[in-house]
Amino acid sequence: RRSRDFFRYSPLLKPQLTGRVADALVLATSEADVVASLAAAVRHRVFVTTRGAGTGNYGQAVPLRGGVVLDMSGLDKIESIDAEAGTIRCGAGVKLCDLEDHARQHGWELRQHPSTRRTASVGGFVAGGSTGHGALLHGGLSEDGAVLGLRVVTAEDQTPRVLELSGRDVFPVVHAYGTNGVITSVELPLARAQAWSDVTAAFPSLDAAAAFALDVANAPAVVKRGISVFQAPIAHKYLEADALMHATGADAPQWDSAHGRDGAMAAGGDARHVAMVQCSPPGVGPVERLCAEHGGLTTRVVKATEAPRPMYEFGWNHTTLHALRADKSVTYLQCVLEPSSALGLLRRVSGEFGPSELLQHLEVANSRTTYAFILNS
Repeated sequence: RRSRDFFRYSPLLKPQLTGRVADALVLATSEADVVASLAAAVRHRVFVTTRGAGTGNYGQAVPLRGGVVLDMSGLDKIESIDAEAGTIRCGAGVKLCDLEDHARQHGWELRQHPSTRRTASVGGFVAGGSTGHGALLHGGLSEDGAVLGLRVVTAEDQTPRVLELSGRDVFPVVHAYGTNGVITSVELPLARAQAWSDVTAAFPSLDAAAAFALDVANAPAVVKRGISVFQAPIAHKYLEADALMHATGADAPQWDSAHGRDGAMAAGGDARHVAMVQCSPPGVGPVERLCAEHGGLTTRVVKATEAPRPMYEFGWNHTTLHALRADKSVTYLQCVLEPSSALGLLRRVSGEFGPSELLQHLEVANSRTTYAFILNS
């Protein structure tokens, strides 16, 4: 089990990586364990594959040539938090959910995290991830200042070194999959905790939903943590939209209202293009007004802490996870749409590929103060 991750998302990786298993497993609980393990591996010329929580999608945690899987989940201590400056340092094996819970006790929260926040480790995210929920506000891990510091153990012919990296010196290790050193400790900047609200909106066209998403992203007075857009019928078919995304009972949306005047949304869930926004409470009103301006219908506003499913577990790579549970043949391609021409490129994709072949799922991210789509299809 600890020789696998979520490489099965890919029809190319699945046949190549299925069945590859390590010869041994090391459960590290300290930096000293990591140093000793790497020293022994180098001495005996044994391959080492570093593992966090195994939530990656690209085979990062799969041992290609046997050897040792070095499981870092035991390095799970939160070392320190500076509640005045808003920084936190912890072991690489700390789960992101535990890290954010601890930060919130001091009035802070993580700047960003993957959709696998409940299970992913901070070391795995830094070494194998790149962006996630919160990147709309703070940018991805490649931004200068997204990772303040790292402790990294090298694997060399002589005694492994423990390096303390900070500033831009962290960049060679971030998103390197543990191939040039094993991260044992991470220092991250935090953001002031917000009482987030989740807003769901439905639109009669993908074009309208996407334009709404970019307008919300570029609304400077709206503090927002995430924006996702799902082309019809993704939300209805794969994400249980009627039960988990839209309001239910007496508050259920009136699909035959003026917002659905062209009949598209009243026709059924398969025709509804859905956008979700997570914003601070004062931003709800502006978001609802932008929704109406784009011909959409606000279908639910809920406190993030009271939502039946966290917003981030609808988006990012969780969208594919949900789709795979319904259809094992589904996979995804990912690209970044140039900010200045994002809507035009979106229309071009729609024109070249019909919904029976390709469905578009969009995440809005901050690219050096310019907002752009990350397209999962």
